Amino acid sequence: VDARAREAITFLQQKADLPLAIVAVGLSATIAAKKAQSMLVADIAGLVIIDPVEPASLEFNINLDTMDLRIPVLDIAPGFSPRSDPQLRRNSATRSRHPLYQQRVLPGTGPDFAGMVPAVVRAIRGWGERYFKQPQ
Repeated sequence: VDARAREAITFLQQKADLPLAIVAVGLSATIAAKKAQSMLVADIAGLVIIDPVEPASLEFNINLDTMDLRIPVLDIAPGFSPRSDPQLRRNSATRSRHPLYQQRVLPGTGPDFAGMVPAVVRAIRGWGERYFKQPQ
Protein backbone atom coordinates (compact mmCIF):
# COMPACT_ATOMS: atom_id res chain seq x y z
CA VAL A 1 0.00 0.00 0.00
CA ASP A 2 2.83 2.42 0.84
CA ALA A 3 4.52 1.91 -2.53
CA ARG A 4 1.26 2.43 -4.44
CA ALA A 5 0.47 5.57 -2.44
CA ARG A 6 3.92 7.02 -3.09
CA GLU A 7 3.65 6.19 -6.80
CA ALA A 8 0.28 7.95 -6.98
CA ILE A 9 1.64 11.00 -5.14
CA THR A 10 4.64 11.20 -7.48
CA PHE A 11 2.38 10.87 -10.53
CA LEU A 12 0.04 13.64 -9.35
CA GLN A 13 2.91 15.94 -8.42
CA GLN A 14 4.37 15.52 -11.91
CA LYS A 15 1.03 16.45 -13.49
CA ALA A 16 0.59 19.71 -11.59
CA ASP A 17 2.47 21.64 -8.96
CA LEU A 18 -0.50 22.03 -6.64
CA PRO A 19 -1.04 20.99 -3.02
CA LEU A 20 -2.18 17.39 -2.73
CA ALA A 21 -5.04 16.56 -0.37
CA ILE A 22 -6.19 12.99 0.13
CA VAL A 23 -9.96 12.37 0.33
CA ALA A 24 -10.91 8.98 1.76
CA VAL A 25 -14.14 7.31 2.92
CA GLY A 26 -14.82 4.59 5.51
CA LEU A 27 -12.02 2.12 6.16
CA SER A 28 -9.88 3.87 3.54
CA ALA A 29 -10.12 7.05 5.64
CA THR A 30 -8.82 5.20 8.68
CA ILE A 31 -5.94 3.68 6.70
CA ALA A 32 -5.13 7.03 5.05
CA ALA A 33 -4.88 8.72 8.45
CA LYS A 34 -2.50 6.01 9.67
CA LYS A 35 -0.36 6.10 6.50
CA ALA A 36 -0.23 9.91 6.47
CA GLN A 37 1.63 9.79 9.78
CA SER A 38 4.68 8.30 8.06
CA MET A 39 4.57 10.51 4.95
CA LEU A 40 6.32 13.83 4.59
CA VAL A 41 4.31 17.04 4.89
CA ALA A 42 5.74 17.94 1.48
CA ASP A 43 3.98 14.87 0.02
CA ILE A 44 0.51 15.47 1.46
CA ALA A 45 -0.85 18.93 2.14
CA GLY A 46 -4.14 17.83 3.71
CA LEU A 47 -6.45 14.94 4.55
CA VAL A 48 -10.24 14.64 4.31
CA ILE A 49 -11.74 11.71 6.22
CA ILE A 50 -15.38 10.93 5.53
CA ASP A 51 -17.18 8.73 8.07
CA PRO A 52 -14.11 6.66 9.03
CA VAL A 53 -14.52 3.11 10.30
CA GLU A 54 -12.99 1.98 13.58
CA PRO A 55 -11.58 -1.46 12.64
CA ALA A 56 -11.19 -4.32 15.08
CA SER A 57 -7.41 -4.21 14.59
CA LEU A 58 -5.66 -2.51 17.50
CA GLU A 59 -3.04 -0.91 15.24
CA PHE A 60 -5.60 1.63 13.97
CA ASN A 61 -7.26 4.21 16.19
CA ILE A 62 -8.87 6.93 14.09
CA ASN A 63 -9.40 9.12 17.16
CA LEU A 64 -5.66 9.27 17.84
CA ASP A 65 -4.16 8.74 14.38
CA THR A 66 -5.65 11.95 12.98
CA MET A 67 -4.40 13.98 15.95
CA ASP A 68 -0.75 13.09 15.27
CA LEU A 69 -0.90 14.74 11.85
CA ARG A 70 0.45 18.25 11.42
CA ILE A 71 -1.46 18.89 8.22
CA PRO A 72 -4.99 20.26 7.79
CA VAL A 73 -7.59 17.56 8.49
CA LEU A 74 -11.26 17.80 7.56
CA ASP A 75 -13.48 15.25 9.29
CA ILE A 76 -16.93 14.82 7.71
CA ALA A 77 -19.48 12.71 9.56
CA PRO A 78 -23.16 11.90 9.04
CA GLY A 79 -25.70 13.12 11.56
CA PHE A 80 -27.23 9.64 11.98
CA SER A 81 -25.49 6.30 12.51
CA PRO A 82 -21.85 7.28 11.94
CA ARG A 83 -19.45 4.32 11.62
CA SER A 84 -17.32 5.75 14.44
CA ASP A 85 -18.05 8.42 17.02
CA PRO A 86 -17.32 11.92 15.64
CA GLN A 87 -17.58 13.42 19.13
CA LEU A 88 -14.62 11.31 20.28
CA ARG A 89 -12.55 12.65 17.37
CA ARG A 90 -13.57 16.21 18.17
CA ASN A 91 -12.69 15.72 21.84
CA SER A 92 -9.30 14.25 20.88
CA ALA A 93 -8.61 17.26 18.64
CA THR A 94 -9.53 19.64 21.45
CA ARG A 95 -7.32 17.81 23.97
CA SER A 96 -4.37 17.65 21.58
CA ARG A 97 -4.93 21.26 20.50
CA HIS A 98 -4.76 20.29 16.85
CA PRO A 99 -5.02 23.75 15.21
CA LEU A 100 -5.64 22.40 11.70
CA TYR A 101 -8.48 19.99 12.53
CA GLN A 102 -12.02 20.82 11.43
CA GLN A 103 -15.13 18.71 11.71
CA ARG A 104 -18.40 18.93 9.83
CA VAL A 105 -21.31 16.79 11.02
CA LEU A 106 -24.03 16.90 8.37
CA PRO A 107 -27.37 16.78 10.20
CA GLY A 108 -30.09 14.69 8.61
CA THR A 109 -27.69 12.36 6.80
CA GLY A 110 -26.94 8.68 7.25
CA PRO A 111 -23.75 6.78 6.47
CA ASP A 112 -24.51 6.78 2.73
CA PHE A 113 -24.87 10.61 2.59
CA ALA A 114 -27.88 10.11 0.26
CA GLY A 115 -28.86 13.40 -1.32
CA MET A 116 -26.10 15.24 0.52
CA VAL A 117 -23.20 14.76 -1.88
CA PRO A 118 -23.35 18.44 -2.97
CA ALA A 119 -23.05 19.49 0.70
CA VAL A 120 -20.03 17.19 1.14
CA VAL A 121 -18.40 18.64 -1.99
CA ARG A 122 -19.08 22.22 -0.79
CA ALA A 123 -17.54 21.41 2.60
CA ILE A 124 -14.40 20.01 0.95
CA ARG A 125 -14.12 22.90 -1.49
CA GLY A 126 -14.51 25.50 1.26
CA TRP A 127 -11.92 23.75 3.40
CA GLY A 128 -9.53 23.47 0.44
CA GLU A 129 -9.91 27.15 -0.45
CA ARG A 130 -9.20 28.12 3.14
CA TYR A 131 -5.95 26.18 3.34
CA PHE A 132 -4.69 25.85 -0.22
CA LYS A 133 -5.95 28.73 -2.32
CA GLN A 134 -3.14 30.09 -4.48
CA PRO A 135 -2.63 33.88 -4.26
CA GLN A 136 -3.48 35.61 -7.52
